[in-house]
Amino acid sequence: LGVAPKPALLKQTRDGVLALRALCPNDAVARAIAKVLPRLPHLYKVDIADNRLGDVALKEIVDAVNTTSTITSLDLSRNKIDDEASEAIMALIGNHEHGLKELVMSDADVDDGECATLISTLEHNKVLQTLDLSHNMLGAWETKNVVEPDTITGPEQIASCLSTGTLSLTSLDLSWNFIRGDSAEQLGASLATCASLQKLVLAYNTFGDRPSQVLALALQSDKCMLRVLDLSYNNVK
Repeated sequence: LGVAPKPALLKQTRDGVLALRALCPNDAVARAIAKVLPRLPHLYKVDIADNRLGDVALKEIVDAVNTTSTITSLDLSRNKIDDEASEAIMALIGNHEHGLKELVMSDADVDDGECATLISTLEHNKVLQTLDLSHNMLGAWETKNVVEPDTITGPEQIASCLSTGTLSLTSLDLSWNFIRGDSAEQLGASLATCASLQKLVLAYNTFGDRPSQVLALALQSDKCMLRVLDLSYNNVK
């Protein structure tokens, strides 16, 4: 009839969740989905976790989400986030007109440098409330501080922003990383002046005794609003 077929996703107007966890067979399918996303104003959540998508495909998905301001939750977990996808994510959270409230990037190959850049961008975001960076490589640069003192790890950047009150996050998951030493101490101390964070998950890191003691002292501060803390499996004696 000379009429282009209508994408199946456009026929789905009731469910506000696009759940594609482990359902995208390749990057080509992901790019096709990215082209349709801006035409789905009913969506509020996009879950493309566990697809092992490449950097370019992820970039196109994130760019599409950036043009769909109704989406409040995005899960990119267990995909390969590199330079292009990282830049797209920075543009998304730097968009002050977007309503994204939850960003999940668990097991997404996020290192200290990418985390530091992400958190620096978040300083100017007053909408995002939940950030999940679990199962990544945060704190792996800690040993680098010995020979390069100016090196800033992801947890150190998080601590800096939490202590100055420039982050509006209420929930932060940093479990299953490599947070230890000075990074752990700074992160713990930052809670003393953090008035926004209510939930912090630090399980399965390497805090040990001293950073845990610093954290415990910070919890006694009147300015600390933390209500839920998970410090399990951190070699605390």
